[in-house]
Amino acid sequence: KTDGEIKVQERTDSFNERWPGLQATEGHVTIEYSPSDPFPNPDPEFWLTGVATVPDETITALMEGTTSSALLPGIYPGLYQYVPQDCHFYTVPSDHANDILNTKANDIYSDWGSLTITGFAASADCNLIIVTGEGTTG
Repeated sequence: KTDGEIKVQERTDSFNERWPGLQATEGHVTIEYSPSDPFPNPDPEFWLTGVATVPDETITALMEGTTSSALLPGIYPGLYQYVPQDCHFYTVPSDHANDILNTKANDIYSDWGSLTITGFAASADCNLIIVTGEGTTG
């Protein structure tokens, strides 16, 4: 359950400003916000899911931390069309992805707020990443 309508947006800035190390050249993202609640809410303020095309250097750095081929992180169904069927993905541990992509660079003081990667997969043959994250607004 979210506040508002979920829309797929084409936004490389949403990736590159949140994660300075990503260097996305193309990206599609959705952000789902928690319901407004006057009481303390244990959920994060928002969830982000996205698919982005990234350069070889980014893929190489991310692949150093891969564990194995695996199921992809759960993304919003409207993003499926941006994931070609013939790509082979590997799981990148969240802590490795957060380190490589410099997630903590701007932390809570960023215009975007703070966002921590919770699920990440990379495809070297398609130069594609799939990411899920949880965050708070700045």
